[in-house]
Amino acid sequence: YILRAHLAPFLFSFTTLMFVFLLQFLMKAVYQLVGKGLGFWVIGELIMLSLAWMVVLAIPASVLVATLMGFGKLSSQNEITALRAGGMSLPKMMTTVIAAATLLGLLTVEFNNRVLPEANHRFKLLMMDIRRIKPTLSLNSGLFNQDLTGYSILARNVSRQSNDLEGLTIYDYTDPSLNVVITADRGRVSFTPDYRKVVMDLSDGEIHRFRPSVQGEYRKIDFTRHRIAMDAEGFDFERSAENAFSRSDRELSAAVMRTIVDSLRAEAAAVREQVFEDRAAPQRVPGFSRIPILAGSDSS
Repeated sequence: YILRAHLAPFLFSFTTLMFVFLLQFLMKAVYQLVGKGLGFWVIGELIMLSLAWMVVLAIPASVLVATLMGFGKLSSQNEITALRAGGMSLPKMMTTVIAAATLLGLLTVEFNNRVLPEANHRFKLLMMDIRRIKPTLSLNSGLFNQDLTGYSILARNVSRQSNDLEGLTIYDYTDPSLNVVITADRGRVSFTPDYRKVVMDLSDGEIHRFRPSVQGEYRKIDFTRHRIAMDAEGFDFERSAENAFSRSDRELSAAVMRTIVDSLRAEAAAVREQVFEDRAAPQRVPGFSRIPILAGSDSS
């Protein structure tokens, strides 16, 4: 009976918190995902993978709310007083609740250790795959984008289907001593085969170069075709890999973390032992040799 009094508040608070977390996620991700050529199933998979961290946050808060509301209701209706008058002690009333909380805690630990890391890893891989196919995902029409290190990019029109750009203005800050502004009527963005570079193929534009340190140095270059290769670090892109060392701490289970820690400790011990051996080994100075000392000799 006491456990049933906690069940309804737990389910209500869990559902409410999941709705709030999901709404927060959608509000943050809607401008990055919706209307950019992604399929409904891809967006749905991203939402499903995001539910893992929401569950981890919602369960402890739901247990707290259920405990307060459950025992609060029993106390307000004097049912706790009636149970104690019937000979049931307070620890006995809490036995079933503590047992249920312990079971839920163990399940949550297993969820955090097994399900959550895999969900986080699959979410990251899916986002990387989306960026492979849609390199224009980080670009928005009419807004400057500075995700690529050393560049500020403005595109008046961005096509999500073909990765084509129109009305481009690119500010190149890779050389601090040189101001470079590139304009183009059209462009197309893609990745190199190794996904380490973002390539922009520009058409019908101009390159303006100005060096502030040299008075009067200004160059203007008209081009029909021009290609720019930029590091893809600003897109937070890495090659998808399933091995554990490509994962962050949020994507590793406790067992894998312990394995990594043990390997790092072994490497540190080997390096430390090598350092001690190098210090203990006698070092000879070039150009000098040891002078033998005769036994029993007297310098006086």
